[in-house]
Amino acid sequence: SNPNNPINVKRLPTSQTGGFRVGPIFALGNVLVIGSTDAVGMSVLDISNPTSPSLINYQNSIATLNYSNMINGNYIIGTGIDTRIHLWDFSNPADVKYIGRSSTTVGGGGYVNYQDGFVHGGMSNGYIKFDIRNEDSIKIVGSGVSDIFDYDHDFASVLGNLVLVGN
Repeated sequence: SNPNNPINVKRLPTSQTGGFRVGPIFALGNVLVIGSTDAVGMSVLDISNPTSPSLINYQNSIATLNYSNMINGNYIIGTGIDTRIHLWDFSNPADVKYIGRSSTTVGGGGYVNYQDGFVHGGMSNGYIKFDIRNEDSIKIVGSGVSDIFDYDHDFASVLGNLVLVGN
């Protein structure tokens, strides 16, 4: 309530958040989405009462073995350790549904950005552009590889009609 004087109102042990080491965190109104990093697990918590958050959804399929994830609209997008991106429908936080995955890419985990139906990923060994406008058929529609020796391009940042890829 006071950004100049924040206070800790609650700390939850991992046993109450899904049992995995938490990485990415997204607060959306009264909902908190947490994902694993290099482990299986993704959870949704009700944070309408910050002093008493509660687990309302937990996913532990192999598809949740992500390096990172992000939320855009009704989607949770994860970069899988299996060198794919994975997509979940988040329109009902109590009933998150796995939609599908892309084909394999040029690298492992990285971070993604979303723009106009496309997911841009820094996939460690290169850049990949995914078309997710048809969620039943996630397609790779572009890619690029750096000629920089020993690179690890994990970040793809969309800037209008350009993508900055770096580490």
